[in-house]
Formats: sequence, structure tokens, C-alpha cells
Amino acid sequence: MRSVWCVAFCFAMTLGHDAGAVSSPEEPAAAGDPVAKEIERLNNDQFKVREEATRKLWELGQAAVPKLKEAISGSDPEAGKRASAVLRKIELDITPETPEAVVALVERFSRSNVDDKQRIIRELRQQRAWRQILKLYSLETDTGARVKIRADIEIVAIIAARESLAAGKPQDALSFLQMTPDDIRGLMPLADFHRANGTLKDELAKAMTEGAGRPQWKLALQRVAGDLKSARTAADEAREPRIEAVLDLLEGDPLPFMRSSPAGEGAPSIRQLYIQLAEKRWRGEPLTSRDFDALQPFMRGSGDDSNRWAACSVYFLLGETTTGEALFSKLSPMSAFRHYDLLERIPEALKVIGLDPAKPDYPAWIAKRFKAVLDQPDDSDQERLDLTTLALFMERRGLRKEMEAFDPFLAKLSIDNSEVFMQFLSSLFGHEESGTGAVSLARRVASAYAADDEAKWSEIIDNVFGDGDEIDNWWTWMATLDPAAKRAARFDGLLALMRLGNDPADLRSRWLKLAWDAIGTMPKDQVEEKVSMMASLATQSGDLSTGLKAWDLMQKEISDEEEDGTDRRGIYLLYLSAAGRWQDAADLWMKLIEKNPSRPEFHAYAAACLRRAGKNTEAAEQDAWAEKLVLADAATSVRIGQAYSYGGDFKRASQWWERALIQGDPDEEAWQAALTLHGVERTEAGDWKRAAAVNEVLAFSSFESTGELPIKKLRLRVSADFPRALDQLGSDRARSIAQLEKSHSLLAADGSLADYFFPSLRKAGLVDQQNAWFEKSWQILKPVIEAFPEGENSRNTAAWLAARALMRLDEAEIEVNRALKSSPDQAAYLDTKAEIAFARHDRKRALELSRQSLESSPLDEALRHQYERYRTGSFP
Repeated sequence: MRSVWCVAFCFAMTLGHDAGAVSSPEEPAAAGDPVAKEIERLNNDQFKVREEATRKLWELGQAAVPKLKEAISGSDPEAGKRASAVLRKIELDITPETPEAVVALVERFSRSNVDDKQRIIRELRQQRAWRQILKLYSLETDTGARVKIRADIEIVAIIAARESLAAGKPQDALSFLQMTPDDIRGLMPLADFHRANGTLKDELAKAMTEGAGRPQWKLALQRVAGDLKSARTAADEAREPRIEAVLDLLEGDPLPFMRSSPAGEGAPSIRQLYIQLAEKRWRGEPLTSRDFDALQPFMRGSGDDSNRWAACSVYFLLGETTTGEALFSKLSPMSAFRHYDLLERIPEALKVIGLDPAKPDYPAWIAKRFKAVLDQPDDSDQERLDLTTLALFMERRGLRKEMEAFDPFLAKLSIDNSEVFMQFLSSLFGHEESGTGAVSLARRVASAYAADDEAKWSEIIDNVFGDGDEIDNWWTWMATLDPAAKRAARFDGLLALMRLGNDPADLRSRWLKLAWDAIGTMPKDQVEEKVSMMASLATQSGDLSTGLKAWDLMQKEISDEEEDGTDRRGIYLLYLSAAGRWQDAADLWMKLIEKNPSRPEFHAYAAACLRRAGKNTEAAEQDAWAEKLVLADAATSVRIGQAYSYGGDFKRASQWWERALIQGDPDEEAWQAALTLHGVERTEAGDWKRAAAVNEVLAFSSFESTGELPIKKLRLRVSADFPRALDQLGSDRARSIAQLEKSHSLLAADGSLADYFFPSLRKAGLVDQQNAWFEKSWQILKPVIEAFPEGENSRNTAAWLAARALMRLDEAEIEVNRALKSSPDQAAYLDTKAEIAFARHDRKRALELSRQSLESSPLDEALRHQYERYRTGSFP
């Protein structure tokens, strides 16, 4: 069979053939020319002969194309009709061997409307009919249809090309990529093919000799080459201002990107005002009250609150919290309560919801809202949300005794309206927005309600954990593991196994031991089911040791699975790496590559594992495959970067994330993900200019996210402002110090300051300023800890800030130990303790504690990053 590239090349050549240079169909067939012979038979008197000729011309394929075109324009209608049908099949790469399902879909395509055409393309994708899809797109003349199916076309070309490359057929891959749209997005995979195959320089030289022709091709080549300066020039020539703006951003100027961004869903005039004010701030010009005058009409508007929320976003994203918080408190007092609570500003939190900060009357506040719930249970969503929010606050602050004020009202609600009671109880076990809950209250109320009634316990379990066999199986099994345990004790054990709430008595270890001991004495035919239950539990609860023990027993089953096993294999691989079992992880990745050789990120994961296992030569081979298969797809580049990060190779990871930004579409989700990762990496590297620019754009991009709490916007503002100040420290020290002080004040008691703010100050030589600002943070937190001694999260925040600031380490250790007393396997607290050890230059202890934190949360990328830092990083 001739190569696909040859077929495509012949097809391309024949499309441009001069029909006038070909002999007329009326001329006698050339001696020995099979095509001419069959063309003559298309108008034979016998139907059977005409059918045979049609099929033979179809079998001849591309060789028949020139004379088929002549027949179409000839004088015989029968021959013309048959020639046209054959030509379309050949153009669409439909052969006699093509599956009937594909033929039927292709035939339907030309008769379908735009929406149906998109559906047909997706059905053809299921059939893996890559060439037919690309040919249908190339022949499509309806602009609307081309736009509709455009995204499907790009990924099809990339998938097809990757499969060809993995099969050792680069020319086939090239032919697929040459059929992508001839524009800036469609040309990127083709340009990257030349980079990976060593022909980029030749293509660039050709593009330069073409002068002004094909500027977008020149731009694509420069982008994959990573030459930002030349790429920016090419973007200007190609009239691609959005790409120009991206390249300016990567060099440290965010303003063109912000100006060129397409309008989102927010109020356009408010958005434009934000851009104007952000530009003014970026230029170092102070904002005055008059700058915000244009916002006043939106703040005073009636009816729809969307403009007021947008105005709030402007204030918080620009660091103007006084006005922003006042407006936010009016718009949503309970959201403002959560905002102040997260910032450790407890008096303001209590005041905004009508409680006296000096002597909060929690019972009266709770009773007032429960009255509405009990009077109108089906119309009390807001009151229930308010009560859940307060319960969450009280749980975080350790106000166990005060929470007893909920009990009588919940008991009454359980009698009056069991459905609403169950909904309320479910929200207490896990708050929808925060992902946490008031578990101690919920557990007490659940036990009082269910007592020893199995039906009620089943109802509670279904509401808390969802209606599924897995938890039901555990509930039943626990009754046999400890027959003496009452239902309430079993429920406590189930909560501990799922890591829902604190477990100071370490019930989890007890029940796990009972389970493994039982498995050890079971008949062989029962073991598989129970081990599978242990594996699922480990996945849901983030338990490294249990997961690996279970999956090691199930390894053959996992490696043989095709469908359900894919996710399980993924978790198993992550757990193996978290445990440092790099060779085991590499072996499993290589097995996956055998079945999926065209997945670039699989090769990157294998490379990362092999490198950590000491197999550098084999790792380099997998690196090369990732380079060859990526084809400038930004989403894939992000995943490849994550693969290297997973192996602790942060340098390679950052290079891939930057590549995604240079080569990707800035309006796609993957590009935004890459920008976030790049911003963190540039901050860690101390590249203040670029870190500031990237984080300024990230702050701008969050403008339309009006449903989130303001603390997220404040964190973005600080992430942009402090690198900007450090970048300008040498040219305007006084203003930079003032900006840094403002950044600290915005989040004075927030643990996020410890992540990068304090370490960056030391890196810039501002040790005295760091020490003074840390002390302010410490003095804010100490009274909070004294007022709420059981509030373990505040203790951990204080300890984390101290560890990263290298201050008050002995006191920090006391605070984190107090937090760990009630939550001994809390991963974040263990990492704080590891950070304290690292600050004391005790690498061995830091690694030991970091390993413990990964035991409780092996999928947490930040914790994995921390472990690598403790392992290989310099002491602070």
C-alpha cells in the first residue's frame, strides 16, 4: 500500500492541475492506460459494466483523479455523475475497505445542517476516521460549519499525527498536519513537527525568503523556536495583537495583554474602569478617591446586584479594602463574616452579623434563625445557610460548648420535618463551599437522632456519604469486625476511616488494624473484595500506606484492567511516587506506554520516574518522545510540566509551562492554568519583573469571578504588588517599602504571607522589614489564640508564619504541637512542623515529618513540592 503522505501529495498536486493540459475524454484511450479504459466504460450500455468500471476507478484511487475530473466536465451525463461520485470518495480517502459506518456518516455530512455536521464529526472521531474528518473540513464551503467544527478538527489532526509518529510514520504525521487550517492556531502543530524533527531552521530560512508572504507561518515557526523577540516582530507583521500582548507579558509588561483581552460577562464599563485604574497603579501613580467616582452609580444601583458585586471586585483587586469591605458587608453580611473570619478579624466578623464582639449571644442568634426554619422549613434556605456558616465558625474556633445551643432546635426539626433535618445535617458534615464542616456538632446530633435504630443510621449514612454500596459494605463489615461496638461507635469509626473531622483518639488506626487482621484470616475467595474496599477507602481518604498495601496485593488486576482500572492505576502511580518507589512507578508507566504510545504526558511521567530511579539514559529516551509528540498543544504542555513536577524536576516543569504560554491560545483554560503555574515559578525564582506582570494579569483575569470571597482577590493583589515593589527597590526604595508595607497590611494574619512574601523579603535583603512585619502578624494572632484556645487552625497559621520568617521557632513548635494534639494526621500541620525543622537546618527531621504529611495527603502537589525542597533545597 502506498504511504498516506504519497496519497495526500498526489491529491494536493491534482487539485492544482491545469485541466486544459489533459486530453479530452472523447479521445481514444491511451494504449495500456487502465484509467482511460475504465473511464470509457462508465457510459457503457450495460449496467453491470458501468458498475464494474466505477468500482475499478475507485480502487485505482489517486491515479484516476485527473481523468475523473475530465469526465465530470465532459458531455456524457452518466459518466459525469459516476465520475463525480468516485472522485468524492477518493478525495475523502474512502476506499473499498473503509467501514460501512464511516461511509454512511461521510455521505450524511454533505446533506446535514451545521449542528448535525458537528455531531457527525464527533461520531467519526469515535470511528477514528481521522483522514475523512480532515478531508470533510477541507472541502467544507459553509463558513458557519467550518467555525462550528474547527476545535474538533485541530485535535483530530494532532491525535492522528501522534499515532503516526508513535508508529514510526513521520510522513503520515506530516500529511495529517498539513491538512489543518492555514491560520495561527492551525499552523502551530505543523511548526512544532518541524522543531521536533530537526527541520525548523530550514523552514525558517524558507519563510524568510518568502518576504511578506505567509506571515502567520513565520510567526508559528518563531513561537515554537522560543525566540520571543523575533516572534513579537512576526506577530506584528501577522497582525496578531493578542499574541504580541502575550509576548510582552512574558517579558514583564502586562498592560497590552489587559487592553487586548476580550470582554467577558461583567459590566463592560466597570471592567474598563478597572483596567484604567490598574494601569495607573502599575505606572506608580497613586489612586485617589476621585479615580473611583465613576463607580458610584454602580454602587448605588437598585435591583440587580451584579454591578455592585463587580464594583466590589474593583476595590478588592486594587487593594482598596476600606470601601470594598463596607460595600461587601452590605451586599452579603454572612459572606463578609466568613471574609473577616478567614483574616482572623473576629470582632469585625461577629459585628457584621449582629453579634456583640465583647459578649456574643450565640444562643439568641441561633434561636432567631431556627424559628424561621421551624416555622417555614421549605422556605428557609438562607437561614439554614446562615446557621451552617456560624456552626462552621464555631467548629473552627473550638467553641464546642457554645454549639450545644443548636441541639434542641435540631432535635425538634428532626421530628417536625425529617427531610429538611437530613439536608441540614448533611451540610453540617461537609460545608458545600468550604469543603469542611461542623463535624463534632453533626456527629453528636446524628447519634442522638438515630440512637440504636438501624434504619435511621442507614438514612444518615446515605445522606452523609451518598447512596452507594461502598459505604454500606463498610458499615456492614464493621459490625463483624467488632461485634461489641454499638452503632454510634461504628459511625465514629466510619468518620475516622474517611478522615471526616478530628480523630484525637486515633480510631482510624484501630479500625484499619481490625480490617487487615480480618483479611489475613479470610478464605482466599473473599480476600479480593475486601482488599478492593481497602484500596477504595485509601483513595477517598488519602491514605498512602493503606493504598499501597492494597494495590500491591491487587497489582496484577490493576495492570490488566482497561476501563475502570485507568483511574485506579493513576492513583496507584501517584502513591508509588509519593512513597519514593520510583522504579516501580517507572515500570508501570512503561506498561501503560506499551498500550498508549501516542500519549506525550505518559512519556514525561515515565521520564520523571526513570530519572529518579537513576536511569538517566532511559529517561532521556522518554523525554525525546514527549518532545516529538506534544505538537504545540498547550494543554498537553501543561500536563507534561505537571509530570516533571511530579518527579521533582521543577526546572523542566517550568520550561514546559512557559512553552504552553508562548505557543498556546491565551483565551483557553489550559493557558490560564499555565499562567498561574508560571507566576508561582517566577516568584520562587526571584524574577520580580515577570512575576509581577504575570500576577497582575491573574488579578485582572479574576475580575469577573464575583462569587468568590474577597480574600482570594486580596491574595492576587499582594502576589502582584510585592514582586513589583521588589523589582523597583533599587530605583525608588521609599515607595517600594511603602508598597510592601501595604501588601503586608492587606493580609497581616493570613498564612499566605508565609508562602512567598516573607521569604522574598529576605531574598531581597529586607531582613529588618521582614522581622518587623512578622512581629505585627504574630501580635495579631496571639490574642485570637488566647480568645479561642481550641482553634487549632489559628495556631497552625501562627506557626507557619513563624517558620517561614525564621522567627520564634520554639513558640511556633509549641503552637503546631497543640494543633496536632487534636488532629494528629493533619497534613498541613505536619508540614508546618517539617518547615520548623528545616528552618533549624535539620534536614533529616524535616524529611521525616514531610513523609508523614504525605502519608495523609499523597496527592497534594504543594506537599510533594515541599518534600523535594526539604530533600534537595538550600537551608533558609
